[in-house]
Amino acid sequence: MPSLSSALPPLVAEFIAHLGTQRTASRALDLWCRARFPAEGDLPVRVRVLSDRPLAPAEARRCSFVATDPEEELRYRRVEIRRGARLLSCASNLYLPGRLPAGAAAELRGGERPFGLILEDRGPVRRTLGLRARQGAFALTLDAEMALGAAAAVAVLRESYAATLFTPAGG
Repeated sequence: MPSLSSALPPLVAEFIAHLGTQRTASRALDLWCRARFPAEGDLPVRVRVLSDRPLAPAEARRCSFVATDPEEELRYRRVEIRRGARLLSCASNLYLPGRLPAGAAAELRGGERPFGLILEDRGPVRRTLGLRARQGAFALTLDAEMALGAAAAVAVLRESYAATLFTPAGG
């Protein structure tokens, strides 16, 4: 995990540390919200898929995340992650459906479960590539790579976390 600046708001720094204790950001968000917003009840974390499409070969060549095999499909996915009415984050990722376990790619395109929760029982390993605090509706943007166990990466992620995650407990 990159070193944290003391200039980060305390709850943002606490959340970044919390992310490091979980296998997936989706699980970290779920646990964070259950602890910080108990009055909201036992709501599941859900996604609303805004886009999930294959990248054209010219687009794929411009990406820094390149499939080992030029025949491997590379997809772009953009989602909102919510818990009830609360917007938690917006995420974009590039992923290789051919490297996902059977059925996972179809579940990504057709369901409401977040990427991380679909893969959490399959040994995901996250590596943070960068993070930055922001002003406005999103207080934190994080870039990461996800692999399954010791295998090659299956996705690169850009996650922007809503400022409302960092309001006082119960707020």
